[in-house]
Amino acid sequence: MKRSKQIVFVSQLVVMIAFTIIAGVAQETEQDVVSLEEVKVTAPRVETEIVDVPGSTTIITREEIENYRASSVLDVVKNVTASGAFDESGSGNTQNFGLRAYEAWRGQNTVVMFNGIPVRNFFNVPIEPVSVERIEILRGPSSVVYGGRNASGIINIVTRTGGDRKLTIRPEISGGSFGLQKYGLFIGGSSADLTYHVSGLYKRGDGFRDRNSKYEVMNFSARLVQQIDERSRLSLNATYWDGDKEFAGGFVTMEELRKDSTKVFIDPVQEWPQRFLNGNISYEVQFTSAHSAEFNLFYGLRDQVQILDLRGPGAPEPRVGKFIRNRGNLGFVGRYRFNTDLGNMKSALVTGVDIEWDDFDGISLNAPNGIIETGNFLGDTSTGNLISAIYALETLYPTEALRVAAGLRYERVDYKTEDNLNPERSGDEGVDLLIPAFGAEYTLSDKASVYGNIVRTFRPPRAQELIDPLIGNPDLNPAISYKYELGTRVRPLKLISLTAAAYFEKYSNDILRVQTGFGENEEYQYQNGGETTRQGVEGEVRLWLSEISKSLEGLSFFVNGTIQKGEFTTHPTLEGNEVPAVPENLLNFGGRYESPFGIALTFVGNHMGEKWGDLTNNPDLIIPSYTILNGLVSYDNEFLSAFVKLNNLLDEEYAVNYFPPFHGYLPGTPRNFEAGVAYKY
Repeated sequence: MKRSKQIVFVSQLVVMIAFTIIAGVAQETEQDVVSLEEVKVTAPRVETEIVDVPGSTTIITREEIENYRASSVLDVVKNVTASGAFDESGSGNTQNFGLRAYEAWRGQNTVVMFNGIPVRNFFNVPIEPVSVERIEILRGPSSVVYGGRNASGIINIVTRTGGDRKLTIRPEISGGSFGLQKYGLFIGGSSADLTYHVSGLYKRGDGFRDRNSKYEVMNFSARLVQQIDERSRLSLNATYWDGDKEFAGGFVTMEELRKDSTKVFIDPVQEWPQRFLNGNISYEVQFTSAHSAEFNLFYGLRDQVQILDLRGPGAPEPRVGKFIRNRGNLGFVGRYRFNTDLGNMKSALVTGVDIEWDDFDGISLNAPNGIIETGNFLGDTSTGNLISAIYALETLYPTEALRVAAGLRYERVDYKTEDNLNPERSGDEGVDLLIPAFGAEYTLSDKASVYGNIVRTFRPPRAQELIDPLIGNPDLNPAISYKYELGTRVRPLKLISLTAAAYFEKYSNDILRVQTGFGENEEYQYQNGGETTRQGVEGEVRLWLSEISKSLEGLSFFVNGTIQKGEFTTHPTLEGNEVPAVPENLLNFGGRYESPFGIALTFVGNHMGEKWGDLTNNPDLIIPSYTILNGLVSYDNEFLSAFVKLNNLLDEEYAVNYFPPFHGYLPGTPRNFEAGVAYKY
């Protein structure tokens, strides 16, 4: 690890602090702040609801993030209904997200966005909670506005604003088990017609494995919003994330893992440095009370170098590879909204244009003897995806109680692939598709509503999946699905809220990573998987007991659960098998007590049901179910915040996933603690 990263963190933070303070002082005037209409959600920025046909949504607020003292985005997303998220490395730096009956591994069917803009990454979320204002989660496909690749759902991360005060400064420090050290700082404020924030975090640790598990992370985020006049504003957002980590691999059997989950069986050290830079420039304008628009220019850069031993479980000799990967995307999003009355009905029309160029360069080297310098090239590829789309979503309100939405999207993906070692594999091709959606919500009373939707979505293969020298397949077809969903939201009393939903999805040409070689000749290839179905029922109950009695003030509870299944319905060899890595059930529960003296007690439990470890449903490769209990004691006053957090209280030995190229079962983190303090100014 490079110790100079700490020096870089401090020096960059000083520069950013100076910039934001100077900017804030320079903008101080006597005039009031003039803002556009209040924005409640931001994907894109329109009032009351995330733009889509009515469906299942969850919003995690800044207050919840702070109440749980979240150490990563995953730390709070895992508590959401139907979330199968997990961390494959145990350090919070390799986060995998999946919703409903879709595997979380590499998040292939889940779209992560920052401020409504897609972050093109296979896994991980390159932002730390210190920079997050809220997290908006849409379960199930939302393809009219947001395009393909989101059959599982969307996770939209909204970065922090400057707040209402002229200046807010919050430094924080914490430490814990396995050498954890964490230092963070938030600075933000509002002055006249300018709001700004800058935040940074540095953390490092040794990891819980006995070797090969150190990590080091540095993250910066900044947001600047300039009110141009009473009708328009300009926003600049940027996030930088730099992480180095070692990767210790897995275990051949669950028995080995349960015997000692800290043990490491492989050499040499597996390295995995990554860097991300994401941002956007947004211009919003309210032409009249009926007409508004937003224009976004966004960019993303990512590079990583992996040195990994990819021998299969139990293989005696190393199979070391080095993978150099660079990815960049540049795009434009334009949104227009028109609100009007059509006779006696209110109408809200959203139309838009999306254009994005997403390129990926990869170099792969093979070093069977473990010596990278003497390895040979396996691949040298350059790929690009040009994604272009237009869409319209019309929402009508025939009565005050009924909302009906219908939309249509046309999207085209053009591929450019270059194989520098095998030029004959290079080429250009493209796919396009029409994506319709329909949904309705009926409000039975001010205490209950029901909704339903039918949505078509698709996941076109990425160019890299077509040409990857190790597992690519040029004959892949787009995966297409239809989702049918019914749900309800009920708040019969102030003390309780209930949500429930049932869904069924039929998926054609699912894109799978199929094992085609075994043992010493272990190989994989992307293939289309015939037809699959995914179905499930889910629900959540929340209680606020202060509504019953003043003696119970500050006491609240939640519980949510999911029963789900994915199954291959047509496939030459997999028909009747269940989709791997999909937990059969999920259960999350928790409670919080806030005393009048600033002390709070919080507990959370997460249960992940049993899931198959491979496509063949081999009973010897089942990933067992597990339940993790976490506890937190915190104290807050006007100036000070402190906490002690205990994770995995029962010290359960468990596996989060099974992946043969990483040597089998990947262990979850054993019992650990974190304690910290923050000063609020």
